[in-house]
Amino acid sequence: MPRSGTTLIERVLTNNNIVKSAGELQEFAIAIKRIAKTSSQYILDPATIKAAITSDLSEIGELYRQCVKNIVKGASRFVDKMPLNVLNAGFIIGAIPTAKIVCVIRNPMDTIWGNYKQLFSLTDSYYNYAFSQVDTAKYYCEFVRLAEFWQTAFPDQFKIVRYDDFVQQPEIIGKEFVEFCGLVYDSKMLEITNNKSAVATASSVQVRSKISTSSLGQWLKYRSFLQPAYNEVISQGIKLD
Repeated sequence: MPRSGTTLIERVLTNNNIVKSAGELQEFAIAIKRIAKTSSQYILDPATIKAAITSDLSEIGELYRQCVKNIVKGASRFVDKMPLNVLNAGFIIGAIPTAKIVCVIRNPMDTIWGNYKQLFSLTDSYYNYAFSQVDTAKYYCEFVRLAEFWQTAFPDQFKIVRYDDFVQQPEIIGKEFVEFCGLVYDSKMLEITNNKSAVATASSVQVRSKISTSSLGQWLKYRSFLQPAYNEVISQGIKLD
């Protein structure tokens, strides 16, 4: 989800000199829509999913590669950081068998608070759950269940990285996800302040600082105001630690 530490993980991966940051791209979802050839106005809806399932997924993968080639400019590896890729993970794995998907999961209430206080585009229906803290909590719970499903179904290509664990044990967790991506780990990759590539997300300030635990538990300052979201998370059986 947004505000869960995805930019931090991307900065580590792109500190490897063969990996380029491509930003948050819509291209894969658009490739699905173009191959599915459905008439609805939505990029992802039941009709599009049904049509894409019966399509040649390799065509989606090839169309995606063609769409991003000018963005990645010949890089042998690149990171597409679009959070909504979690919805398309099954298609991504089928269309690009060499792809590795790293899914960042952060403490429920820190994530919910981070999304709720962030003003996303008012016309962007992808993130309109964030206008309600209860809806944000429901979205978080569904997101976690979906991520766990993908990891169980595709353990060699989909890996959950827990943000809270990473900032407390960066050497251990960092080595795990870097090697999962088929890269050679170097502890210098953790020196994210040396990564000078542009950041166009709400995390642009945070990722200019060293990896730290300072953002853990920030929601607790506002706990009395976040009780509805807290109750929703608890009722759905999601662990808070």
